[in-house]
Amino acid sequence: QRAAEDALYETILRTRQVYDEDSGTNFKADAGVMVVLDVETGGVKAMASWPDYDPRWYVKGLTNGQACYLGYDTKCQGANEVAPLLNRAYQEVYLPGSTFKPFTALAAVKEGYANLGTSYECPPVYVHPGDESGADFENWSDSNLGYLSIAESLIKSCDTNFYEWGSDFWFRY
Repeated sequence: QRAAEDALYETILRTRQVYDEDSGTNFKADAGVMVVLDVETGGVKAMASWPDYDPRWYVKGLTNGQACYLGYDTKCQGANEVAPLLNRAYQEVYLPGSTFKPFTALAAVKEGYANLGTSYECPPVYVHPGDESGADFENWSDSNLGYLSIAESLIKSCDTNFYEWGSDFWFRY
């Protein structure tokens, strides 16, 4: 548990050092979550949410600083807006989205739909050729991001490349 909490905190600190060319600032990285599962049983081995707090604060009552940190008093200067009382591991809902992209890329390479030495266009919308369902799959960006390798597609989070590879699997049979 301690290793998961430490790794999450260190990752947040490292992420804050990454410069985002689109915004012209470093990434904010003000919250995060880590869940470690046993691959054989699916059981939870560790679960960490950040920011966190010390529950012992409630034993003698919160100080003004602790109440501000926890977000109880939003009038405090520097009041915490990222909700440390919210355990993101089980009190939030997140779309799986990009968490599956590395697996989709690996499967696409393994099955021959993609190649590590090739670049792929990253358009704002993907529609599978011949699909008459009317389903348009939109990228997070409404502009064409150009041609990207698989690694660049992961880095820039090109949704449409992964939609295309996933669609290739779906329509394969």
